[in-house]
Amino acid sequence: MTRLRSTLLTAILLTAVMLWDRSAVLAQSPSPVTSCGTYSGNLILTQNISSAGDCITIGAANTTLNGNGHSISAGSHAVYNYNKANLTVQNLTANSDVYINGESAGGARVENSTLSSVAVIAADDVVITNNTLGHAYLGQEDSDTQRLTFTNNHVEGVANKLVEMRGSGVPPCAASNDVFSGNTLIANHTCSGAGCDEPMTMFIWCIRSSTFSNNTIRATGQSQGIRLRDASDNNTFSNNTVWVSNAVNGDFGALNITSGNVDKNHPENNTFTDNLFRSDGDFALDLQSPGSGNTFLRNVFWANTGGTANMSNDGANDNRFQYNTFYNAGSSPALTFDYWNNRPADLFRNNLFATAGATALQINQFAFNRYAGGRNLFWGTNASVLTSAYGSLSGWRTASGNTDDMNSAYGNPLFVNAAGGDFHLPSSSPARGLGDSGADAGAFQYDGSAPTPCAESWSCGAWSSCVNSTQSRTCTDSNACGPTVNRPALSQACSTKDTIAPARVSNLLAL
Repeated sequence: MTRLRSTLLTAILLTAVMLWDRSAVLAQSPSPVTSCGTYSGNLILTQNISSAGDCITIGAANTTLNGNGHSISAGSHAVYNYNKANLTVQNLTANSDVYINGESAGGARVENSTLSSVAVIAADDVVITNNTLGHAYLGQEDSDTQRLTFTNNHVEGVANKLVEMRGSGVPPCAASNDVFSGNTLIANHTCSGAGCDEPMTMFIWCIRSSTFSNNTIRATGQSQGIRLRDASDNNTFSNNTVWVSNAVNGDFGALNITSGNVDKNHPENNTFTDNLFRSDGDFALDLQSPGSGNTFLRNVFWANTGGTANMSNDGANDNRFQYNTFYNAGSSPALTFDYWNNRPADLFRNNLFATAGATALQINQFAFNRYAGGRNLFWGTNASVLTSAYGSLSGWRTASGNTDDMNSAYGNPLFVNAAGGDFHLPSSSPARGLGDSGADAGAFQYDGSAPTPCAESWSCGAWSSCVNSTQSRTCTDSNACGPTVNRPALSQACSTKDTIAPARVSNLLAL
């Protein structure tokens, strides 16, 4: 009898659990949406809907909208979310945008949808992934969007700025910590009328401490590629392909680093590694006004007309170029110097500069203390002329006071297939073994390795006695990089009273 009661009780409990589970499932079933309006909870679109203004307004946090393959046609926002956290939009097609605004609208997710645009303003921790978009607006000058994840999206359209990423704009700009990876951006913008308002495929403004990797950025019309501006610092760009077809002259080509606001520093401490920057109509690289500490390692800068790289910065110093390939398929130089002021040096080491034209380097405004170079390979079709101002490689060395490029060389790099974009080296290339520690100059090592850039490591002895109001010391670079970009001061002003010890008093009573 006891066993029967126990069995019966167990059956009753199991039935109760099953009924509870069923009621929970029924409670979580999505609510059908058949018209525009204000909604919250778990939603599913069951038919195509439309509105002359906003369509779906999010009424509460933790709302999920499954487009279910249906579409929204809206005169304004397809989905409007103001300050409601943790919105999820998925599987939606819309002729307008998903709009996420407000500091309390964080945690949103937009995925697997086809939209005209996504706009994120002030909201943190937003994920946008696997979408097809016509435009993306990410951040705003008076907001502070952080920890944005934008991955595996296809963005294609004719917008003047195809993808905009903006930080708070309040100096100093906050660390964004965004991830922008695996996306394909295609800008089809063409200019109309009398002018062209600097169209950009990607505009990065006041964004800091973020990662941009494995993206394909293509401008088929007249847009530039990437513009990095105003206090966009400490970012990492790696394994990206940026190709600009017809950037309008003066619109800065594939990569432009600049500044425009007096209250913000020029972009600094950014790292560019293993990227391809190609321009068919303007500079592949235009350093209009970078800050200090930007590093370029193992990149290819490739131009078919116009200059390859332009150093016209009026910003700071100590930018580093190591193991890069600069190639111009036309008659223009591989690198143009047009420095505007007299500052300490940028470092060029282990690079390959080649042009199908006559002159590798174009010298406009220039001072040798702006340049520190070594173990570079230069090539142009006029073998007796390296630069437009100083003639041959020996003339360049002499003009520098025999401090720069003493261990560099001049010769045809013999690229495997430059016309096809293959800048690898054959075994017979003069770039082989030219770099530090026997590495090859340029972006690609013959053996496929990734050489470590030379980093100065200085140690200094004690200051000497003061002589003629000056004292000196000796400093040694343990890595023997050659150029002395970061060498500490070897002399300083002093006073003899600082080095003369007071006389010893032996008889206090004599005083």
